[in-house]
Amino acid sequence: METIDDRPTTFKYRYKALGADGQTIRGTIHVETPQGARNLLAQRGLTLTDLRRSGGARFSSGRNRRLAVMHFIQQLASFVDAGVPVQSALRALGKQIGRPDLRLAVRDITARVDQGEKLSMAFATHPDVFPEFMANLFVAAESTGDLAAPLRRLGRYLERDADSRRDVRQAMQYPAMVVLIGLAAAMVIVFFVFPQLQSSLRILRVDMPTLPARIFAVAEFVRSNTGFLVLAVVTVLAVVVVLLRTAPGRRARTRFVLRTPLIGDILKAAAIEQASRLLALMIGSGVTVPNALDITAMASRHEGYRRALLQVHGAVTDGESIASAFADTNCFPPPAVEMVSVGEQSGQLRQQLDNCADFYEKELTYYIKRLTALIEPIALVVLGLAVVFFGIIIIMALYGSLVQIGRPF
Repeated sequence: METIDDRPTTFKYRYKALGADGQTIRGTIHVETPQGARNLLAQRGLTLTDLRRSGGARFSSGRNRRLAVMHFIQQLASFVDAGVPVQSALRALGKQIGRPDLRLAVRDITARVDQGEKLSMAFATHPDVFPEFMANLFVAAESTGDLAAPLRRLGRYLERDADSRRDVRQAMQYPAMVVLIGLAAAMVIVFFVFPQLQSSLRILRVDMPTLPARIFAVAEFVRSNTGFLVLAVVTVLAVVVVLLRTAPGRRARTRFVLRTPLIGDILKAAAIEQASRLLALMIGSGVTVPNALDITAMASRHEGYRRALLQVHGAVTDGESIASAFADTNCFPPPAVEMVSVGEQSGQLRQQLDNCADFYEKELTYYIKRLTALIEPIALVVLGLAVVFFGIIIIMALYGSLVQIGRPF
């Protein structure tokens, strides 16, 4: 793996790029912005395919950490709004933060700012705690001299992002819970009910009807080979996870999920809302449109939309309008394209991006309600059919046995 160093060294990025011979090259690069990384790699004849801040991906690993960062930013915004100097606000907040990692990061940032380091650079030294776009936001705020307004918008963005993640997570958990409850019920019947019934029927020395006998044989096979079956399932799942982490696997997963009714609609609405809201935040804070697109792409939780935003960035850099570039990706539906187009023509791009985010926030809520309303009756029907099926099997086994021993039912 080669390492490219460019002065001045600020942020460290990990990249994947294609060389002139088509070979994939991985490495690290030290530059000020994602655009700088793209330009430097292009000068070396490399075509960038993936770019991530080193350590930055870890920000998404903990829900509690995201909430703690959100509360910290909202409190910092309140202090700055009240006229408290940034150093004093950071010092006060550093004493009351409960999470050790966040507290240590804030104290280190405070010490750096006290020593004269820029706020953006101080935050950039902790990509494992704070998302990458925060440092870029502070760079723009420092150039305008207005920190309060970007902090307020950042606090609102982080709060809505947390709500969106929670809504999507809950929507995905509901089907999973239904499946787990059904499997648990089936396991109880297979491992506890069937053995007791088979033991009783063996005492009577009668033969069961064909269908119950076959179902009982399958259940006995599962009980006898539980360890092997668990190992096989775990192995298959591990192979699937490894395959899904490859580039072709991620693309296949993205296509499959986006084409899944309702679930795909939920993920699309969430991705468009996040992209629109973050773009509005960055542009409203003074970040240039190309840099805002790059930053938004790197922050996107969705692989497909990250690639689409990088495609939009390339098109906009070449002089194409944002709305036209959005339309060319086939990832942004006509309402989103139309709102962006109106924003570009009227000079109110940030406001229209906010409107787009609000629109897809409502769409997300609507799709989640539809999914919940659809799953509830389906779950009841499926679980009811399962209960009826096992009930019929048990009744058939008992009835057939009683007939054989000459007892009328």
